[in-house]
Amino acid sequence: MRGGPAPERYDQGIAPFPLEEGYGNALYLHVPFCVVKCGYCDFHSVADSDPQTMREIVGAILEEIRSLGFRPRPRTIFMGGGTPTHLPERLLEELCQGILDLCDLTHLKEWTCEANPESCTPSKLQVLKDAGVDRMSLGIQSFHPSILRFLDRPHGLEESRKALELCRETGFPHLNLDLIFGIPGEDRETWAEDLRTALGFHPDHLSCYQLSFEKGTPLHKALHEERIPAPEEEVCVSQLLSTREYLRDNDYIPYEISNFAKRGAWCLHNVNYWRAGNYLGIGPGASKHRDGWRATNHKALPLYLSSIRESGCPEAQAEFLSERTRCGEALWLGLRMDQGVSLKELEARFGIPILLTYGQLIQEGREAGHLLLEEDTLRLSEEAIPVADSWLMRFLSPSQARVPRGT
Repeated sequence: MRGGPAPERYDQGIAPFPLEEGYGNALYLHVPFCVVKCGYCDFHSVADSDPQTMREIVGAILEEIRSLGFRPRPRTIFMGGGTPTHLPERLLEELCQGILDLCDLTHLKEWTCEANPESCTPSKLQVLKDAGVDRMSLGIQSFHPSILRFLDRPHGLEESRKALELCRETGFPHLNLDLIFGIPGEDRETWAEDLRTALGFHPDHLSCYQLSFEKGTPLHKALHEERIPAPEEEVCVSQLLSTREYLRDNDYIPYEISNFAKRGAWCLHNVNYWRAGNYLGIGPGASKHRDGWRATNHKALPLYLSSIRESGCPEAQAEFLSERTRCGEALWLGLRMDQGVSLKELEARFGIPILLTYGQLIQEGREAGHLLLEEDTLRLSEEAIPVADSWLMRFLSPSQARVPRGT
């Protein structure tokens, strides 16, 4: 998951992560390889096509699962990266077969694989379909060549069309398209064309993200050095709000700030994140969480490989989250969803009296028209959507929470 809070940490070594069953319903596998490293991307990925490195990482990912000491029983699987379909076909098949062999999939409800258009081939997609993948998530980003070049995307318009057609021909029942708006110089009509083109392929899910200039990326450096203009805030807000209106009019429900789905097509894996659930992350840089314990694997491939070989445990750090920190995260994440959060459920889960602890912040939000409190449910107003990312971060700040006496 991108960008988390800064919880209490153990400074003396790595806190032991609990290895009992109970990581929750979500299994994430991180495949860090891409054909290029896009200028805006701050996810852990490397532009590397060396077959030996790929072979070693796939083997280490499967060894990490073997070393858990139990057989995972996921309700959802998400293979992300990076680009899992950048793997050679034989390694992709080995990874999928390893999941089938090492996990109990009797309760599996959803298996997603991320892909980029240039790496979608009929044989690779068939490998995924045969393994049980039922949901493909394609990093289209735009259908305009100039924007694809600006984003350093390695595919073109025809490759996107072909990949979408192949996914349909292979028979995946669920299809998500990732799209990006807020490109410097992009006008409203260019973005509207992207949305219309996307709907022409009849996906049942769309993820529409505003371009972010993450520190450490080439795009952030270019903006800082004024080699590219900053996006116009007014245009970005207009694109965001018009997206929600247009997709809603076409029966895509905005169930989360950046995610839109036909009825019954929510991404169950990501819903578990937004509800602050437990999850098991496998692979370089992947994180896992179980009831307040959170650990993160080594990102550097040599460190990840050596730790797997030496101990089977690739964790670089582990941390224990206080109940207040967990509650703040649950509010921060849960309020991104259109349905909001149940205050009674959060109080029962964390033992934190929400209105007493966060009362001032909630009252400020209600007075500003950003938060709506209807009986037990707290949710964002439609007017708050353009400022939601910055506003919701306030729930992560200890200064915004007052700890009641005696707790």
